[in-house]
Amino acid sequence: HSWFLHRGATDDWRKRIETSSDLSPRLEAEDTAYGFRYAAIRKPNHNADREKYVRVTLWLMPGTACIPRPLDPATPAHVQIFVPVDDTHTMFFGVFFSQDGAPRDTNATRTSMRVAPGIDLDAQYYRRADETTMWGQDRAAMKRDSYTGIDGFTNQDMAVQESMGPIVDRTREHLGTSDVAIIRLRRRLIENLDRFARGEPPIGLDGAVPYERIRSEQLLIPIEQPWQTVGAYADEMVPR
Repeated sequence: HSWFLHRGATDDWRKRIETSSDLSPRLEAEDTAYGFRYAAIRKPNHNADREKYVRVTLWLMPGTACIPRPLDPATPAHVQIFVPVDDTHTMFFGVFFSQDGAPRDTNATRTSMRVAPGIDLDAQYYRRADETTMWGQDRAAMKRDSYTGIDGFTNQDMAVQESMGPIVDRTREHLGTSDVAIIRLRRRLIENLDRFARGEPPIGLDGAVPYERIRSEQLLIPIEQPWQTVGAYADEMVPR
């Protein structure tokens, strides 16, 4: 989704805007042995004739997203894991981990992300903010600096996902140039089903992929440098 959703939600968002205020990135994607990766390529606020600002996100089949590491090394990095429960429900795991080796305070992280048990989550770890409460939307905050009025970027993500309803009529949607990653994800999922139907191993089970060594990145790089070079061991992830 666009940057509007999380506007002002995190320190990393603010640092990104300081790096580039370009809200219309060029999006490109390519298949990899683990699934696919895609890049949002923006003009930086400075040296736009010599550099470009690249954010590369990894999708590890079938349901893991590696979010580009925050620009501030002291800010924890983030991985999202989606596990289907049934046709209309998915269990979501948000994994936050230190970039600089410093121990993380779990309670402080949960509080800052608005996912603290007993406060934001009930005893079964269901979020208290849902459709019945408009996901905790604060209209006054929207007049100040919050695009959604919803506190916590995970709650913002859930609001736009759940508000579509449990099953969406895809025949009525109109995908655009900002939906490159969505299109690629659906294509890879369908390809995986076809592989399974043919008795072939699904994408994501290749033991030769060094999962422990890959990571997503966001960097300023020379304008002529391919975005595929961004990310640790990116050159080893030969498309298959």
